[in-house]
Amino acid sequence: MVVFNSIRSDPDKIGHGREGFYFGENGEHTFYDVVKIIAESLVALGKITNPEPLSFTDEEIQRYFQGSTIMGSTSRVRANRSKAIGWRPTRTTKDLLASILPQTEALTSGA
Repeated sequence: MVVFNSIRSDPDKIGHGREGFYFGENGEHTFYDVVKIIAESLVALGKITNPEPLSFTDEEIQRYFQGSTIMGSTSRVRANRSKAIGWRPTRTTKDLLASILPQTEALTSGA
């Protein structure tokens, strides 16, 4: 909403092209951290038995990601532009990771 409202109030203030990427972050985490907690949550909910994340096979990468390995790449983002136009995050990486079990539970209930 901050980006949208900024566009509406002062379109020249908002970057375009490479300068038009606005990230939302308030700390760092890795996909492994997230997937590990998802797996642990699924074990706690009795949906799976192994809490260790496994790599996708070449066949799975082809099937689910059309051969793209972008999800296995590394990238680091900063919310500098978002914060410069007024975005003020209130949640942290700890909050993100703590939200995984309840979200996993909600998504698997009745499954």
